[in-house]
Formats: sequence, C-alpha cells, structure tokens
Amino acid sequence: MHSIQSFEGERYYFDVVAQTKGGKQTFEIRSTCVDSGASAIVTNVKEVMNVVLDGAKPDPRFLEPTWVVTGKEAEEFFDHTVSIFSDEEKLKLMEDAMNDDRTNGKWTNEEDFIGDDLAFDDEEDDEWGDLEPDDSEITDDF
Repeated sequence: MHSIQSFEGERYYFDVVAQTKGGKQTFEIRSTCVDSGASAIVTNVKEVMNVVLDGAKPDPRFLEPTWVVTGKEAEEFFDHTVSIFSDEEKLKLMEDAMNDDRTNGKWTNEEDFIGDDLAFDDEEDDEWGDLEPDDSEITDDF
C-alpha cells in the first residue's frame, strides 16, 4: 500500500502516509508548522497516538515516529486517521497537540526534513563538498 493524504489546518499542515519503505510497510503522520516551516513526524506524539489507536494501550512498536505495520494495519490506520483529520474539531485538537510538541520537541526546518526523507542520494557535491555551506564557511567578506 502506498497512500498519502494531506490536510491543511490553520497553523499546521498534516500528511498521513502509508507506504512500503525498505521492503516493510510503514505508517506515519508528518506535521509542518505553517508559520515557521518546522516539521516533524508526529505519529508517536501521545495525543496523536491515542486518537489513531482509539485509546488502546500502544504496542512498543508504536512508540517510534514511523510505525512498521502489516498491510492491513496500514490500511486501517490510514483510513481512520484520514477520517480524524477530515473532522474540523478533531483537526483543531491535533493542532493544539502540535503546539505543545513543537515547544517541547525536536522539530527541524523544512529543508532539512525534506532532505532527510529523500529516497535517493545525490552524490554530486558542489564546491563546498555538500549542497550548502555550514555556518563556519560563510563569511561577511565583500
């Protein structure tokens, strides 16, 4: 199964993703802050996990940001989560949970998040040895 559904809230965008990755079926929910572009995989955020699992006690594999699941589980989680994010009141509750998680969590800026998630690796380097220089290579000399 390979499915993605995106939702736009007032403060966050959400992507519900079920895909085959490395020969395994995975399920995850990604969130991006509209204002800052900061992103994170939030499937294991307590409030999100409770809603997706309908309050059931989480299996240890659900404590990871990306869940390795069976094809049937992926389909069930995907369909259930899409219905949650389709409900405006529940979407607002998820946005409130993102505010708390972003304040306490390790969200990355959008460019870093996207770059870490690419299915390919561009091995061609620019003149600095990577795509962008780090701060130590930037000078104000004009």
